[in-house]
Amino acid sequence: MDPFSVLYVCRFAGCLPFSQPAGSSPAERLTSISYLFHIFYRRCSMRKNRFCTFTLISALMIAALPASLAAAGSNTDAAQDSLPVHKEMTLTITPQSGESYNPEGSAYTAYRVMSFTQNDGSWNWDIVNGFVYPGQGSFNPDAFGAYPAAKLQTLADQLALQVDDDSMTDKLEEKPLSGGSCSWTTQNAGIYLVLETATKPGNFPAAPFLVSLPCTDSTALDRWIYDVTASPKGSPVGLQKVIHEAKGAYSNTLSYDGKKDTVANGDTVQYTITTKIPAYTEVYFQDGKNPTFRLIDTMAKGLTLQPSTIRLSAGTDTLTLGTDYTQDIATDDNGCTVLTVNLSGSYLQNQEHHNTDLVLALNATVNEKVSLAADGNENKVQLQYSYDPLKPDETKEINDNTKVYSFGIEVEKFDRDAGSVQKLAGAQFALYKEAPVGSSAAQMLAQEPFRQAQVTDENGLLDFTGLDAGTYYLKEVKAPSGYSLMMNPIKIEIIPDSAAEEGQPQVINSGSFTARVNGTQISTEGGEGTSRILQAADREGTVIVAAANHKGITLPLTGGSGIIVILITAAAGMALMVLLFVRESGQGRKNSREQV
Repeated sequence: MDPFSVLYVCRFAGCLPFSQPAGSSPAERLTSISYLFHIFYRRCSMRKNRFCTFTLISALMIAALPASLAAAGSNTDAAQDSLPVHKEMTLTITPQSGESYNPEGSAYTAYRVMSFTQNDGSWNWDIVNGFVYPGQGSFNPDAFGAYPAAKLQTLADQLALQVDDDSMTDKLEEKPLSGGSCSWTTQNAGIYLVLETATKPGNFPAAPFLVSLPCTDSTALDRWIYDVTASPKGSPVGLQKVIHEAKGAYSNTLSYDGKKDTVANGDTVQYTITTKIPAYTEVYFQDGKNPTFRLIDTMAKGLTLQPSTIRLSAGTDTLTLGTDYTQDIATDDNGCTVLTVNLSGSYLQNQEHHNTDLVLALNATVNEKVSLAADGNENKVQLQYSYDPLKPDETKEINDNTKVYSFGIEVEKFDRDAGSVQKLAGAQFALYKEAPVGSSAAQMLAQEPFRQAQVTDENGLLDFTGLDAGTYYLKEVKAPSGYSLMMNPIKIEIIPDSAAEEGQPQVINSGSFTARVNGTQISTEGGEGTSRILQAADREGTVIVAAANHKGITLPLTGGSGIIVILITAAAGMALMVLLFVRESGQGRKNSREQV
């Protein structure tokens, strides 16, 4: 039986997806297709007839592929036993899109596998472009004459492996999508293998599929359709990393987008990384090969990975280390911790895992190396994944990141009475964090300090680093020798800047911030002896607090318990003086009487 007759019979069996009988289910069509293929397979024993079988398999393949096809326009002819020579035909590719999948950036190429020509009333068909039938044994029907869709998909995959773009000239050249579709016009009838030959990072390409030009009309089986639209379906891979739980002091007043937060040294930051496992077909695993699906997570030096918290899950399943995936923890040349996670080939091959969300959860601790720079402490992740069985050593890469910001307070101690800024060493300051709502400043200052007292050096400086945004109080607990103790604590407010897209709530914008000292907003302006924001590289998150001392006796804090002690002592002294005075007066009067 010649290929035209095979296609003609397949047309009435509903083999072609663009000629599906109304009311028939995919299962019903596949059953009739399998039965037809079983009959033709039995009859095709000669080499030439095996190409007939190949033609039929091609038709069957179209019915089972995840690409819906439909007739377009009114370019039709009567489906008699001949086709008009040099008839123009159009193939249009309009990929299916969805909420999380945008096919823009993809491109398609169609390679002709089989040509149909007519000469003196007889049909000629040829395998073109050097394609070779993958082998009958691989596609034998089962005992019931059925052909699983997965096996039919493998046929298209294996044909795709034979593609050599440089040597295959009988093709519809690669075209990128424009406005959601691309199309070709050709006069070359035949069966085409359509491949997504360009895919943007973050997407997984549509499976290869076969399409016939022309095809039959599903509503009028006696007509040929010359304008065909195919709607292949790719899938999103995607990558998103978020800080799982807000830690920042302003997380209750600013909306939280999971991408930026403020932290203090010692905080635990919880991260989750989410992606999707692609539907890798069997062709990716042939000859003992496995596709690559790898997550590489890199933490800033100020973040210490907690290996015991690493957990990999897909749906409700928790993956097993050593069986389902491997992991490696190393330190790069910059001193950053790098976690690499590779999914195993057996896990990727299992169809139950295809198109399932993969979630990597892990925790990190903020350490003493946390940066106070305006660009923050970045935690970045990269996904590397195989996307083309023709290019097993190539991967697509997509990236995402999160950032945490930290701040510092630098005390600049000087002598206010010196006439110029004279730095003072030996002053001790403790740092207190804002008291809970309802507590007074006195109650807060009576508690243990947030950071223990530090001493100013010979330059009159001391630093409290690795601070979260928030409100702090700086209390001098010991003045330099010969100077009076500061009477009141200094209030410092660090407020992260925020921004919002139109119609969206405010979120932390970057490492920039607003700072106030005792209620007065400060800036980068000013020199020594004035409170300001430090401009030094990598320390833009530092607030400099100018703290002046005066020579003299040490005075107590206003409102503190020390004033009561002094008042009591003073009252007792005054009472003693009065007593002595009365006593002295009485003794004087007695002496006067004795003299008289």
